[in-house]
Amino acid sequence: MSKQGNKSNPYSIKFVFDLDMTLYGKGDFKDVANKKLYYDSFKPKYFLHSILSMSPYQKCILTNGTKDHATEVIRRIGLSQVFPKNAVFSIDMAPSRVMKPDHLMYHLATKHFDIQPSDTVFYFEDLKENLQPVKLLYSNWKTIWICPEKDLIRSIPSYVDMTFVTIESALLHIYSILRTNKRTMTVPIIPIPSDTTPSISRITRVSTAPTRTSKDADEMKKSLKK
Repeated sequence: MSKQGNKSNPYSIKFVFDLDMTLYGKGDFKDVANKKLYYDSFKPKYFLHSILSMSPYQKCILTNGTKDHATEVIRRIGLSQVFPKNAVFSIDMAPSRVMKPDHLMYHLATKHFDIQPSDTVFYFEDLKENLQPVKLLYSNWKTIWICPEKDLIRSIPSYVDMTFVTIESALLHIYSILRTNKRTMTVPIIPIPSDTTPSISRITRVSTAPTRTSKDADEMKKSLKK
């Protein structure tokens, strides 16, 4: 069981991510039948690594893939330091290979990640049908739909709290919310540049955030240390 959370904090914040097509997109790999070529095609996600590293909060992965698949993909996209092995709950860790959106999968993951009712959980998914159960099961989970297809964003279900085109823009927007939300002032607040533009959300519906590079990420990290 993961013990990354801070039990002494009544408003502990945790991030739960789907893996495939959430932490990476179509442009980050080649969908080929050959297993070696498939994994070799994954590109490192330098900017995502930098953004995730800014956060002091517990970060977990809940995936319908196997543990071996998750470990290999996480390594290939350069996020092994962000997501250690105990931060992943996969299909082969559940009895009878239960998978999302089965309610049992979420209950098992909640136990594995030591998620408490007092925690605030941000859950990121590319499949909106996997977001619906958590709204029925947990009042403390915020659902974030990562949807690169802008046409699909026009119709957002009520169980989706926020929608973004990329995981990077979603994280930057949520960091901004946490930085200004008085309810979370008892936890470490992440300072981010004031000119960061959020992507499409069901609340603001503003334009997509500009593409950022690893150089941008390095500059942002340096600014946080000043």
